Amino acid sequence: MGTNPKDSDDMGAELEFWLGEGEETEQIRISTSTLVFIPRGLLHMPLFCGKVRKLVLQIVIGLNIGKQ
Repeated sequence: MGTNPKDSDDMGAELEFWLGEGEETEQIRISTSTLVFIPRGLLHMPLFCGKVRKLVLQIVIGLNIGKQ
């Protein structure tokens, strides 16, 4: 998420994020403040930081619910 208090959508950077594996791999380009939900077991990463103009804040929340 961006750190511009006057515009919460202004992330100030361009990121590339990858989900899945093999032929199911999907590239996601992020340039505004975004929430990404990743279901349990879904392969994810890498995260590439492109044009970074401002500080970017990344928050990771892990929920340990359900079967283990």
